[in-house]
Amino acid sequence: GIGHIVAIAFGTFINQRFDSDPKRFRFQAATLGKLADSVSILTLHWPQYFLPLSALGGAFSRLSANTGASCRPKIYETFALSSNLGNIMRCMTAQTTAAQLLGTAMGAAVGPFLGSNLYALMSSSILLSAATVFACYRATSVVRLSTLNRQRAELVFQPAVAQICAFNAKGIAPLGQLLDVPTIQEVQEKEVFVKPYNSEIASKMEVNPPMTSSHLLLTPTHDLSKSMFLLAVCTRESALVQKGSNAPTIALWYHVKATSSDVLQGFLQASLLREMLQLQLPDDGAETALVHLCERAKELSTQWWPTVNDAIQRQGWQTDVVFLDAKDERVEIE
Repeated sequence: GIGHIVAIAFGTFINQRFDSDPKRFRFQAATLGKLADSVSILTLHWPQYFLPLSALGGAFSRLSANTGASCRPKIYETFALSSNLGNIMRCMTAQTTAAQLLGTAMGAAVGPFLGSNLYALMSSSILLSAATVFACYRATSVVRLSTLNRQRAELVFQPAVAQICAFNAKGIAPLGQLLDVPTIQEVQEKEVFVKPYNSEIASKMEVNPPMTSSHLLLTPTHDLSKSMFLLAVCTRESALVQKGSNAPTIALWYHVKATSSDVLQGFLQASLLREMLQLQLPDDGAETALVHLCERAKELSTQWWPTVNDAIQRQGWQTDVVFLDAKDERVEIE
């Protein structure tokens, strides 16, 4: 019962994030499953705590199973080359059944030699768990996702943003220009899914954060009613405008009616603003200078968006479905 409750609560909390980052959740599910096995073995050593240990192991096991099942469809989708998802599922079922039968046979063969010795059981469990987690890591690392979440979008957009700023510095218009953006394979080789992703850009970006008095809104007031996204900077940093200090944090909010195209355009404008803040951090008149940079980022975003959109689609990236924000945290301005 506890395992089901934990799995339901976790699934409700994560919700659409399973599709956003299935590789990370797939690896975490495998790790949780092996942790559940280790907790279950401990019941042999502490039988007086059988109930809490069994409940904890069951919770980890159910959580692992539900998490793995929730993120598998998105991963399997990447292997379906001609809408043959059913065939992929058939192969998955056959492989899973074969692996379970092999594991049962190995357990039956090794079990009599291990007996009920805790240290032997735990050592064997840790060794086999490490092999399982490593195999999961290797298998997950080769999965190529064509959808854009925060990490993949940043890896794709940042080279394009750097090229746009370079063209702008030379006075080159976007007409007839081609932008070089990473391929799906290149991003797959750089993608991080075991540890948290840390952006290399000095100026951090928050998407749909809680609005507070510390945010300096950069979107002009006359554009608020028609804009599909808003930009602001966080003024909590004490040395916001001092030369040599860290660039301010960018806040990006999406309108509840924003389409996938609007989401990508907002991300492009925010990325351009982050790049400009790295190249030209304001000295004096911080608010005016920041508003000016935001207006310039908007101009560049509007001019270059068709070229950027063509470049990312040319590399096979999906633009009709994006996972850059949590839709239930979007804003609506009246």
